[in-house]
Amino acid sequence: MKTLTLLVLLTMTVLASCSHGPEQNPASTSSQETTAGREYLAYVGTYTGPKSKGIYAYRFDASTGKLTPMGLAAETENPSFLAVSPNRQFLYAVNETDNYQGKKTGAVSAFSIDRETGKLTFLNQLASRGTAPCYISLDNSGKYVM
Repeated sequence: MKTLTLLVLLTMTVLASCSHGPEQNPASTSSQETTAGREYLAYVGTYTGPKSKGIYAYRFDASTGKLTPMGLAAETENPSFLAVSPNRQFLYAVNETDNYQGKKTGAVSAFSIDRETGKLTFLNQLASRGTAPCYISLDNSGKYVM
């Protein structure tokens, strides 16, 4: 049940943040039109284990309601909460763990987004300075991660 709730919450959170298609005026909306209708990238973070490896990508077609799995976007440990930058070029994940690089802390990971394939490219990872972080957000400029 915890995984299903997380799946729904993360899908809804990220769905509005990342879209696919031609650019619009960023001040207007966070969604973008395509010739086939409105399509969005949605990312879901998971608790990792034997059946789950990290962050998964989906394509959502708002005109039909169809959610299509695109597969593993990035492998990372326990990415339990995700946030997308305002310019939709970067995705940040908390790594909900108690041990990062031998220290009692979790981590925060940064990825660049390939909007065509949905794949994420790992950029860096830093200690969260607290164990088991469970939330991440960005300021409106996208410059500061909190």
